[in-house]
Amino acid sequence: MNKSLLEIVNTTLNEYNKYRSSEATARLVCLVGNKLTVRIEGSYVGIAGFMVS
Repeated sequence: MNKSLLEIVNTTLNEYNKYRSSEATARLVCLVGNKLTVRIEGSYVGIAGFMVS
């Protein structure tokens, strides 16, 4: 079964929030084609960039 990009992003954000919501919360702002914007808010935000091809 192939998951859509939106399903994969939502699963990933839910997993992130499951472990980090006491420090920071992530939410999807925009998903257009293969580009996405995620907002991470909270008292602690450590960000590492990544690229998926």
